Amino acid sequence: MFLDMQHLMPFSRYGDELFVTNKDKIRQRFVLATLYFSTNGENWYNSTDYLTSKDECDWGLSDYTTCSIDGLITELKLTDNNLVGT
Repeated sequence: MFLDMQHLMPFSRYGDELFVTNKDKIRQRFVLATLYFSTNGENWYNSTDYLTSKDECDWGLSDYTTCSIDGLITELKLTDNNLVGT
């Protein structure tokens, strides 16, 4: 699947206003958006709030995500979530 910047900017699938200024958070959101679009995220079993304006640590995967005090994801478990890709 070809990914263009239109799909990845502003890293929200709902067009929500994002006011992220921390460069590490912007990179994190970019990586998670790339992961979402490249692994058929629309068909994941659990993608609640994924790519919304909520903080990434509060997305639907929060039960499977460990975040640092700075809000950076340190562990992400995506097993049994219907990801497609190699």
